[in-house]
Amino acid sequence: MSTLDLRSSLSSIPPFNLLHPEELDALLQNADIVYFPKNAIIQSPTTELAYYLIVKGVVAERGADGGVIVYGAHEGFDANSLLQGRCQAEFIAEEETICYKIPADSFLSLVRTNAQFGNYYLQSTAQKLSSLSEHRATSALAMRIRDIECAKPLIVDGSLSIYEAVRAMDEARVMAILVRDGENYGIVTDSDLRRKVLLARGNVDDPIASIANFRLIGIEEDDFLFNAVLLMTRHHIKRLVVMRGGEPVAVVNEMDILGAFSNQTQFLSIKIDRAMSIEELAVSARAIPAVARTLQAEGIKARYIMRLLTELNTKLFAKLLSLIAPADMIANIALVVMGSEGRKEQILRTDQDNAFIIRDGYDDPRLPGVAEAFVQALESFGYPLCDGGVMVSNSYWRASLKEWKERVFEMINEPTPERLMNFAILADMRCVAGDDELVNKLRRYITEHVKLAPKFLSHFARPILSFETPLSIFRTFVLEKGAHQGEFDLKKGAIFPIVHGIRTLALEFEITSTNNTFGRIKELNNQGFFDREFAASLIEALEFLFALRLRERLWKSEHGMAPDNYVAPERLSNFDRDLLKEALKVAEKFKKVVVSHYRLDYF
Repeated sequence: MSTLDLRSSLSSIPPFNLLHPEELDALLQNADIVYFPKNAIIQSPTTELAYYLIVKGVVAERGADGGVIVYGAHEGFDANSLLQGRCQAEFIAEEETICYKIPADSFLSLVRTNAQFGNYYLQSTAQKLSSLSEHRATSALAMRIRDIECAKPLIVDGSLSIYEAVRAMDEARVMAILVRDGENYGIVTDSDLRRKVLLARGNVDDPIASIANFRLIGIEEDDFLFNAVLLMTRHHIKRLVVMRGGEPVAVVNEMDILGAFSNQTQFLSIKIDRAMSIEELAVSARAIPAVARTLQAEGIKARYIMRLLTELNTKLFAKLLSLIAPADMIANIALVVMGSEGRKEQILRTDQDNAFIIRDGYDDPRLPGVAEAFVQALESFGYPLCDGGVMVSNSYWRASLKEWKERVFEMINEPTPERLMNFAILADMRCVAGDDELVNKLRRYITEHVKLAPKFLSHFARPILSFETPLSIFRTFVLEKGAHQGEFDLKKGAIFPIVHGIRTLALEFEITSTNNTFGRIKELNNQGFFDREFAASLIEALEFLFALRLRERLWKSEHGMAPDNYVAPERLSNFDRDLLKEALKVAEKFKKVVVSHYRLDYF
């Protein structure tokens, strides 16, 4: 292999891709290519220390405790030995192997002089995973008008009377209308009505065109938000007409533009609060996914994105119920969300998971209709129907507190696969509207009865063994064939085992203060089940897995594919592949903790 080939190979492999060109050149001058036959001892407690990067072949690390770690092409060893000044394992060639050998003093010199390179080896697994996000700020000013949610204009004919035009404004709940007079368009705002009609004592039977401003200030939908801000500032106005081919297609106002800045959440929150109809609420609902894309592009951690979007979704669900259900009904029920939404871990929309807990003795014949309207409205907002029917429109998920307690008793004491699945869904319930105390009572009932059935948690934890971690003994990814060739399911392989395992432990340790997996891990650490280092590794691994799933879903959405839980390692950078392996190792280690704790290998 030529020096040029080695340089090209090294510059693409973390953490050597962090070296400056002159550092890489100096390294190459001191490095050697070495060959090892099968079964040869490459490094051991009795050999000279060096850092090895595998070019071709397989190397097994055999520890004093009998554990084996396997390294393949483009993987290195053994930085820990160099940093500690001694080797405590044997590194043996499992087959004919070619390595890039870097002398100890050259390697340690880079660790000391290049902070990024050194941190890669000095950091814990949690720190490595935490450092994955490189800030990729995207200014909202560079967005185009078409990229943000704008209201469709209400257009009336100029001959319509002021009275009829105002009535149309009131019915549509808008603060401005466009007036068409032949081929020209004008605008009438609520301030125009105050000044030109009320204060001027105008005649409401006059045509609306008589008070319209036909010096319309518009902007093309392909123009930048930056230019919209300039126009509003220059002309001291609060809204612009968005044009497409000379025709008005939308009206963009200050709130729409402000919503593209910061993280959009506070502005969308205001719009949700002010919504007076389902149609108006739908505009805000459809804008929520754009928040995830913006925040992800800005390098915000996935768990913080989830927290912000949870607040928006909670407001949205509560507002929708208030628009559909009468106040006396809401006072007697609790609307709960479950699954990832219940855990505050949903970013891009997945199937609806919701239920009603009804106060004992309350019976309202309007309830089924309200439930159906709620589910259908959410579907129209872009929240898909649940294939399994876990929605308030399904009578099973619409029951009194007494009925829920009876079902929970059966789930715990007479578990079947279906009941265990329903219990897992219910365990993550979170109240978003109505009487929160109904949820608290059911949660307390669950906690009390889980304690009375010691074998239940072993049954409940067992599904974490349903899927293998997609990482082979040779530390290569185990990929699927067929429809998902070259990919693997990130949820089944890593996210589900962590989430479900933590959910099970949270039940045992009576963690009711939070449904969130991250919060549950912290509380398990506080109670001494995890040590701080492993808890941190688990949190950062889950953070990385969520962030990677979000990135892959967005990529597929942008390329016309249906978003799912599959990830293709070949689309990842070397650095991300390395971090993914670290995260999968943490997930596998956690599974072993749960298996041992609940004795699932004997159960």
